[in-house]
Amino acid sequence: MHGPDGANYPNRSEFLEIVPHSLIRIKHVNLPHFELTVSFRPNAIGTLVSWVGVFENQEFAEKMRQFLENANEQNLNRLAHEVCKASGKSA
Repeated sequence: MHGPDGANYPNRSEFLEIVPHSLIRIKHVNLPHFELTVSFRPNAIGTLVSWVGVFENQEFAEKMRQFLENANEQNLNRLAHEVCKASGKSA
């Protein structure tokens, strides 16, 4: 992963579970250790994406909560843009 400061950060993950059109579960192998579950559920206007991270270190999670929420929102916004682009719709 490349940070906005130009620094490189180790970012190795292992896919634990993939259920097509439903769920992706990932284990972050290097620090900080966490598991991320992303679920996809159809609804009346599209797809509801839920993103839940469970961290090994609670103190780290609390300290980084605001940053992680913002970063995840940016990731989901980029995902929505790519999905709309692929389907020919505007984001």
